[in-house]
Amino acid sequence: MALVFNPKKTYISIRKNRNIAYFIIARKRIKLVVLQSEEETRKEIKFHTVQTLSAIAQNSWNGPSCAIIIETTEHLDEIKTLLRKLITKK
Repeated sequence: MALVFNPKKTYISIRKNRNIAYFIIARKRIKLVVLQSEEETRKEIKFHTVQTLSAIAQNSWNGPSCAIIIETTEHLDEIKTLLRKLITKK
């Protein structure tokens, strides 16, 4: 199945069979919610802030998830690597 960018009113989701990640875009930063546990994400993301989501928020995203705060365009390679891994895994 092809990769689909599915825009909604408040976010853009990335889908392949099911949702993989969500981009929530603000004025000065992008919050990338990935459907992967926080521990696994922290192992891969070193230069961006990884934010813990509450249990209620994780339930609304349908599973273990965390948010990566992207405030600069530096070190985007680690984000690309993480997304590629999630796409091939699902």
